[in-house]
Formats: sequence, C-alpha cells, structure tokens
Amino acid sequence: MSDPRFRDPRFDPPPLQEDDIRSQRLNELESSNAMWGWVAGAVVLALVLMFVFTRGQINDTTASNVPAPPAATIGSAPPTTPAPAPATTTGSGAAR
Repeated sequence: MSDPRFRDPRFDPPPLQEDDIRSQRLNELESSNAMWGWVAGAVVLALVLMFVFTRGQINDTTASNVPAPPAATIGSAPPTTPAPAPATTTGSGAAR
C-alpha cells in the first residue's frame, strides 16, 4: 500500500513566491525614484540661473517726469554775449 502522507507533486499548487516578487518590485520602485531627484535638481538649477541672468538687466524704458534736455542745434541759436569782465584794481585803494 501507499503512504497516506505522500502526495503527487503534480497536483500541488506551485510554491508561493510572493516575497521574491514583492522585493523585486520594491527594488524597481526605489531605483526609479532616484530620477525625480535629478529632475528636481535640474529645475532648481534652471530657476537659479534664470534669476541670476535676468536680475542684472537694466531697463531704461520706464517713464519719468524729468524733461529731456533740448536738442542741440547748429547755427540757429542766437549768439551769446560774453560776460562783462570784472573791474580791475591797482591795489592802491584810490578810485579813478
């Protein structure tokens, strides 16, 4: 007769390998998250560079209330008279 504890392995369900599958999947997920660190670092670097290079620009196109100086013209302005020379003295204190 046959042993009652003996079972045919062809009729047994396959051994569960969920632990192996689960650990393999966790390793895949953990390694893929490393990419997001690089992406975040690249975004931060781009923002810093954009801030540095746009911060130094001078914008002279803003409106102001200061009137512009008159345009320089050649020959159309009336001649200016020279300022009178100061009176000279001889140092003797006598007026002439």
